[in-house]
This record gives sequence, C-alpha cells and structure tokens, in this order.
Amino acid sequence: MNSSYTYRLKQDNNGFIWIGSDNGLFRFDGKEFKQYGKEEGLMNIEVIDCEPLPNGEVFLIPYLNDFAYLKNEKIINLSFSRSLKNQFANSLARTDRNGNKLYLYSTNNPKSILTYENGAFKTQTVTLNYGQKNVNAFKYDFHRNILYMRIILKIMS
Repeated sequence: MNSSYTYRLKQDNNGFIWIGSDNGLFRFDGKEFKQYGKEEGLMNIEVIDCEPLPNGEVFLIPYLNDFAYLKNEKIINLSFSRSLKNQFANSLARTDRNGNKLYLYSTNNPKSILTYENGAFKTQTVTLNYGQKNVNAFKYDFHRNILYMRIILKIMS
C-alpha cells in the first residue's frame, strides 16, 4: 500500500478490507491491495472516511467533502449544490448507517441530515436555532429520527 496516512479501515460483507488514505481508497482481499485514485476517477484522493454498504457500494468521504461512491469497480462523483456542500465546510461529515441507507450530517452546527441510498440524496432540514451557541452532533438515531447533540461552552479565563 503506497500511502503515508490511513484514516479509516472498514470490512464489508464479503470480507474485503476498505482503507481510506491520503493516496486514495484501497481494497485488501487478504493477499493484494487494489488502489482507487485519480486514474479511476476520484476527484480528491485524500479519503477521510469510507463506508461499505450491503448492496456492494462503498461510499467515500474525501477531504473537502467531494463525496463519491464506488460501484462495480467504478468511481461515481456526486455533485451537490454549493449550499449543501458548504454545510460540511467547517467540520467532518459524520455517518450512521441502516442497511443500504447512509445518513450524513455535519458534526459542527448541523443544518440538515442527508440520506444517501443507491446514488441519490434526500435532505431533511434540522430545525433548531442555535443562537450564539456552538453544538456538536455525535449520533443520529434513524429509528426515532433524533439527532443527538451537545452544546460546546467556551470558558473564559
């Protein structure tokens, strides 16, 4: 594996190990590594997170949130409106999964929850006025439609 940093390791239902790194996505089959990078169509090769789904897709969260997924050995880059992409500008995208559905939201003052399934997104607005407070989202319970957050307090000395 030709990379300096490994950000995420996940195993899929077939036993493959998927690795997000500073030099693309890697799949390890127990013997060999296969690399997915610029030549395979990845817009941004620094893959911060990867989420293998039961339907065979692997959802990718590269640096700068140039979201993409791998399906049938092909990288498909997802285009977003600027406002959707900007909501992840100052924080990492967090994911929770329910089967083939993937829920994405910003960890820092989330404005919406994106539901990804089979190459398509739906947006659900988070209707909460944070005011001057900073909040940190850390878990989405998709069964009850609850986004868990904590308030970040600044202590002045």
